[in-house]
Amino acid sequence: MSGASIQPGPTVALAGLGRVGAHAPAVSLPDGRPVFRNHLDAVQVAGGRVVSLVDPSAERRKEARSRLPECAIISEVATIAELKPGGADIVTLATPPYERLDALRSALALRPKAILLEKPLSDGVASGAELVRAASAASVPVFVAYNRRTDPGMRAFVDGLAVEDVRRAVFYYGSGLTNYASHAVDSLLAWFGPVRSVQAMPDGHSGSDRGCISFNCITESGLTVHLIGLPDVNYDVFEADIFLADARVGYRNNGAEKFRYEARGDLYYPGYPGLVEVPQGMARPVGGFVEMYRALFAAIESGAPAPLLCTVAQAFDVQRVIDAVVRSAKGGGCIVALGPASSH
Repeated sequence: MSGASIQPGPTVALAGLGRVGAHAPAVSLPDGRPVFRNHLDAVQVAGGRVVSLVDPSAERRKEARSRLPECAIISEVATIAELKPGGADIVTLATPPYERLDALRSALALRPKAILLEKPLSDGVASGAELVRAASAASVPVFVAYNRRTDPGMRAFVDGLAVEDVRRAVFYYGSGLTNYASHAVDSLLAWFGPVRSVQAMPDGHSGSDRGCISFNCITESGLTVHLIGLPDVNYDVFEADIFLADARVGYRNNGAEKFRYEARGDLYYPGYPGLVEVPQGMARPVGGFVEMYRALFAAIESGAPAPLLCTVAQAFDVQRVIDAVVRSAKGGGCIVALGPASSH
C-alpha cells in the first residue's frame, strides 16, 4: 500500500506493530476481495491516515513505514510518551495488555478524539477496573477492538439469530482464555445478555489463566452457555453451535463457515422430526477491522454513538467473566456469582 496517495481523513497514531498491529496477513473472500486483518492496513483502507508509528523496535517501525505513502510525514517513536498532544484524531493501542493502563494514561494525555484498545482490555480485573475509571474520568470515548462485532458476515449471522428461541449455546475455542475465549464471551454477552454465574469444568487445564479452561455460564435470563476449551488438537478452534426451538445454527473454521439446520417432521423416522441443512452460501473469512475503523471515523466526525463498537465498560464485563473462570478453576470448579454488569 506504499504507493497510495495521501487522502484527507481521520488521523491515527498506531502503537504496537506486532501481528495484530501490522502483520496479520489479509485473506480473500470467495469473489477475490481482500479481508484486512491488522490495524495498519485497516486504517488506510477505511479512509484514515496513519501519522505516528509507535513501537520499541526500530525494525518494526521501518517495515511499517514502508507500507505507508512515501510522501506522508510520519512520526516514528519508541513510546507513546514521546508523541506530542493533538497530533492524531485517534490513538490505537495494539500493545500487550500487561502495559495497557500506563499506555492508556499516556494516550489520554495526547487529547485525541477517541482511543481504540486491542483486546483483551487488560491483564486482570484490578487493572481493568482502573482502565474503566480512567476512561470514565476523561472526555474521550474509549473502545476495545472485538472485531467480530463489526465483521459483515458475523453481523448477518447475528441479525438472523432469534435470541428469544435459543435453548442452549455451545462455543468451542483454542488459543487461550485471553484470546479466543474472550471473543466468545464478548459474543455471548452481546447476544444473550449479562452472566449471572460461572463454573469451570475439571478438565485438567485449570492451572493457568492463559489455558483453555472449559466452563459454563448462566445468563441473567437463565440461558446455559457452555464454552469448551480445546488446547490439544492440531487445528484452529473457534466455533459455535446454537440450539433453537426449531433450528440449529452456528459457525465453523473460525467463523468463516456459517451453518443452519431447520426442523422437518418425519425426516427419517415416522413421528421423529429431524434437521435439514439450509445452504448458507460461500465461506466468508472473518475480518471486521476496516468496518470497525469506518464506524469509529463516522462516530468522531458526527459526534454520534458507535453502537457496533465494544465500549471499555463492555470489555470489562468480558474481563469479569474470564476472571471468574480462573477463580472457579482454582477453587475446584466452584460456582462464582457475578455482581451487576457494568454495561450489558
